Amino acid sequence: MTTLDTWDRTLFLKISAGPGAPEALLNTAIFIATDAIYVIPLMLVAMWVWGDEKKRGLALFAATGPERCDAGLSCSPISFASR
Repeated sequence: MTTLDTWDRTLFLKISAGPGAPEALLNTAIFIATDAIYVIPLMLVAMWVWGDEKKRGLALFAATGPERCDAGLSCSPISFASR
């Protein structure tokens, strides 16, 4: 077994739930593993709807990426200027 395999196994055994883990802890872990990713799009929508121009620019930059911004869209992460 390599050093990386040993480290991976040790880390897994430390963070895995034991047989006596409370139900709330298991449900929280399952939620974080499966549903927490949906918080990111909700945050981007909230930044767009309720944010000022700078936050809208950051949301647009995060949603489209730098490749899309280089194609002529004005969505710099530093400043946002509407055309």
